[in-house]
Amino acid sequence: GFSRPEKKWIRDIYRGMLKSGDVKLSEISRSIQGDVRLIENRLSLNLMEREISSKIYDSYLPWVRDLIQEDTLISVDLSDVRKEYAREMEYLDKVWDGSEGEVHEGYWFLGIIAHNEDKEKIVPLYQELYSQKAPDFESENTVILNSIEKVKKGIGNKGIVVIDRGGDRRILFKKLHSEEGSGRSTFLIRMNPDKRHLEVRGRRLYPQQVFRRYKYSVELKKKLNLSPVLDNMTLYLLKRTGVDFLNAYK
Repeated sequence: GFSRPEKKWIRDIYRGMLKSGDVKLSEISRSIQGDVRLIENRLSLNLMEREISSKIYDSYLPWVRDLIQEDTLISVDLSDVRKEYAREMEYLDKVWDGSEGEVHEGYWFLGIIAHNEDKEKIVPLYQELYSQKAPDFESENTVILNSIEKVKKGIGNKGIVVIDRGGDRRILFKKLHSEEGSGRSTFLIRMNPDKRHLEVRGRRLYPQQVFRRYKYSVELKKKLNLSPVLDNMTLYLLKRTGVDFLNAYK
């Protein structure tokens, strides 16, 4: 549970955001009655406490877990946040802006959301900014796998993990397919069949060949509007059952 000061901080933060219509700490502080400078300092100190952030997150996932079904799409999005005018922000990194085709100052971003086709509601599950310059940074693969594991621990091993471009990596395939942690996942990965291949029982096969060999849910195929013919940017499905061949991915 939360201590009394933590409850007061959470109440002030949320009320401040609703009243001010803003997420900036200065605007939130102005919306709360009292000395603005003292309020901003108090909110800022608590905001830096990682423990309270973890407690909020751990209490949030069980609250939304009933919204996640077996066929819920759990989208893992890799992106960036542009901070080209920032100068003093800690661990400011060089990130690639794919939409603009250029490198700029900022942070890498990972977001995970859940979506059920029969419901319009999109459920946020996880968000994280990270920098390769931070002292505790290990690798992007570690960030991705740790975030997925945190989500699965909170909602259970339900849903279909979906990763767009950049997700076709051997280490991600092996981890999602393994029984370690929260167990084997059903996952959907975007692949480039002209450049990538899977090693299936000692044989190198391209995605098109594997796609034709292994059965998958007809209902899911209709749901995702998958074509029998894979082009170089088509989503490719690996089912939790029936795909035990992942010895290596290169």
